Amino acid sequence: MKKTTAPALTVLLLLAGLLFVRPLAGQFRDDFNVLRKDPSGAAGWGFLTGEGQAVMDFVQGPGFATVTVDATKDRRNVWWAIIVRQVSGAIDLARLARPGFELRVEARVRTDTAPRRVNLSFNTQKTTDFHSHLMEYDLAEAGTWYTVSLTTRGFEAGPGDNVNAQMALMDWGLGRYRVDVDYIKVDVVEASQAGPDLGPPVPYHPPVADPASFAHALPVAADLTVDLAEPGVNLDDWTVTDGGAAEQARVISAGGTRVALLRWDFGGFAGRTVAGPGLLELTTRALEVSKRDHPDFGLLRVVETIGG
Repeated sequence: MKKTTAPALTVLLLLAGLLFVRPLAGQFRDDFNVLRKDPSGAAGWGFLTGEGQAVMDFVQGPGFATVTVDATKDRRNVWWAIIVRQVSGAIDLARLARPGFELRVEARVRTDTAPRRVNLSFNTQKTTDFHSHLMEYDLAEAGTWYTVSLTTRGFEAGPGDNVNAQMALMDWGLGRYRVDVDYIKVDVVEASQAGPDLGPPVPYHPPVADPASFAHALPVAADLTVDLAEPGVNLDDWTVTDGGAAEQARVISAGGTRVALLRWDFGGFAGRTVAGPGLLELTTRALEVSKRDHPDFGLLRVVETIGG
């Protein structure tokens, strides 16, 4: 009988072991070496825009795919641009339906404009709240690759359901933008073993903290109304008088082409670390609304002017 050497025996044991290993749960992964498109998102990637005049495309790059958006003809900057793929056929839906199991999507992306945000989300043919499994991610630097991930909580799906994974851009501005996507992968994971999400994820419309919980209140140090249609006009002396009242109140106004600029003096907090949420309180003196529902009509958009 021929003697088997130790290295050969090790190889045989490894091969035998592989025969009895349970196959890994099905996983969806696209490395975008070849970009497959399908308007329905079933056999390839679908992409679409909404709430504005932004135009997008999803094109093949060298080893990655690229989302391009042209929003130069948009007016209100409330547009969104989404890429979507049905991943049901590549994941274990029976496993997902078991208690303690969730979906996890991971993507590696970079953009040509920063700071900006992307979001990741899941939905099915039964979804009515499309924000229920959605998280946003800050891309702080242009040209830098970021890996981000989302693990669902209480996602309801099982055999026979159509599960869609999405990545989106929202309200980036009125220019031209690009996002490169190196890969996107989706798997069914055991939630207790999945580990923290990468990014980190930022909740979309996070819950508002109780105003009574804040220990500090900081009033506005300076304010100004700017009208983009009248850039040479100083509106600092704009006032309003209610009815026959003799007292006039200064007006800070926003809407249409008017923008309100507010500045705070945070000098008293220099060197301290943020320990929790903040809350912006704006007291409205007058509000004009329409009886009909118009997108973003009567709403305020708050933007931080970094370094301003």
